Amino acid sequence: IKFDEEQKYITYVAQGKRYRYTDPEEQVRAESFLSLIFEYGYSPKRITLEVVVPRRTPSDLADIVVFEDDDLKTPYIVVECKKQKISEAEFNQAIEQGFGNAVSLNAAYMQVTSGIKTNAYDVKNFPPLERVKNLIADIPRFGQSGITRAKFYKGGVDEDGNPAKDIKVVD
Repeated sequence: IKFDEEQKYITYVAQGKRYRYTDPEEQVRAESFLSLIFEYGYSPKRITLEVVVPRRTPSDLADIVVFEDDDLKTPYIVVECKKQKISEAEFNQAIEQGFGNAVSLNAAYMQVTSGIKTNAYDVKNFPPLERVKNLIADIPRFGQSGITRAKFYKGGVDEDGNPAKDIKVVD
């Protein structure tokens, strides 16, 4: 990435796209983009921004799509980015938007993030309307074969049959 002198605009070099960095959602997208490269190990050449989603409204775009292949034909991960200051209802709406995009693109995984809160889901191995059992601890890193699943879920029950107050992650 690179910025203009006033840091008002960010350019994603490999993608050839420029956006207004003063937009709070763009700041979250930039952080997610860099995380996909430096923390998860994906090549910038396999990451595309604002991908048109088939079977969705013409203006609906997936914020970030990571592809399995260098030809950018097989979507692997869809990332839906929202600004940091977001309500729980808006975050839940973003989850639905992310699922709509991921299912339409036939992606294996979906992540929604506000930069503060992040949820990740296994889309490929569950029915399209599942939102609980497919919650995973994190999206896979490049070359990772398995994913980490949540053992029990907030609002569900833990292994003792008591109401679960949080999500427990099991490797």
